[in-house]
Amino acid sequence: MKKFGLIGAGGYAATYVRYLLPKKESGKIDFCGVVIRHPDKIPETVEKFHKAGVRIYPDKESMYAENRLDVVAIPSGIGSHCQLTVDALERGYNVIVEKPAAGSLAEVDRMIEAEKRTGKFVTVGFQHIHAPDIRKLKQILIDGKFGRIRRITAMGRWPRADKYYQRNNWVCKLRGANGEFIYDSPINNAFAHYLNLCLFLAGDEFEKSAHAAEMQAELYRARRSIETFDTCGVRLKTSSGAEAVCLFTHACSDRLDPVLRIDCDNAVVAWSEKNSWSAKLSDGNVIGSGCEPTAGHAEMFDMLVARAEGGNPFMCTLQIAREQTFVIEKMHRHFGITKIPESDFTVNPEDGQHAVAHIAGIFDQGFTQSKLPSELAVPWAASTESVIL
Repeated sequence: MKKFGLIGAGGYAATYVRYLLPKKESGKIDFCGVVIRHPDKIPETVEKFHKAGVRIYPDKESMYAENRLDVVAIPSGIGSHCQLTVDALERGYNVIVEKPAAGSLAEVDRMIEAEKRTGKFVTVGFQHIHAPDIRKLKQILIDGKFGRIRRITAMGRWPRADKYYQRNNWVCKLRGANGEFIYDSPINNAFAHYLNLCLFLAGDEFEKSAHAAEMQAELYRARRSIETFDTCGVRLKTSSGAEAVCLFTHACSDRLDPVLRIDCDNAVVAWSEKNSWSAKLSDGNVIGSGCEPTAGHAEMFDMLVARAEGGNPFMCTLQIAREQTFVIEKMHRHFGITKIPESDFTVNPEDGQHAVAHIAGIFDQGFTQSKLPSELAVPWAASTESVIL
């Protein structure tokens, strides 16, 4: 059995715990240790580790000193991804790091260099592209069965109240405490999966994502306490020829889990996490994925174990994840943030949820027409010029 270590167990890291602990209990991995700096904050999780025989360490140095690991899982904050990953690689450990790969292209490139130099592997926690239905769809698209991809449109609305913005010291920050780039925002955190999914599906090779060649971005801020933004509309023209349009917001009162529409020459594909995908062909016939809908977590961790054991399953590489980071870095370099007037949003006095007026209808129309807010004559929207990247 391969030896696994985990850095962190609170917050989103609980997802890693949920998938790694059963693998220890079923004898598929040797889950040696976990780093928890404040075990008193997650007593129930600590108890699970004690029962499973997973040792708890106060820091990574202690865990590394007592264990020769095969894989280190790093579901930490964005600003620490690069240093923790490079450190693990240089110790001879393979890595799974949470999305996004890192806060900047320079950091992702440093991770890629370390991966090549050490001969170890890194996979990034963009779980959706590991799901069977997404991999099947990607193969169909690159085989050309639906014709050329013209456009991929993505939309999601996830309300986020005060508690979300108070959960750490880097949420919606441009930089971390040490000056490292973070660029935290809806499209680089909660919705980063769906930007990555658009780029992956638009890629003309199975294990590659499309590269953004041109961008138009509209970045909006309702919540005044944040540095970045809570609402965005982004249009990309990619190296594969496909266009991608993304509409994401946390400044809303209703929840709509992300949906994608892929307009091809000979078909229109509709995808959602709960329903997988279906394609309406130009002759009127409709075909389904034939797969059970899944977010891809289980498959991602299964593939991680298989890779650690010497197999060669598909995984989200740093090169795939780099394309998402490329979009984020260029977006912040070329486009400013527009404040939404206070008269155009409300604030729930109980939880601080900001909700832009009519945002559901604006985004629904934008999704249907693949348009950004300014192209829908929204009063608070500010048009931008497309930039060659």
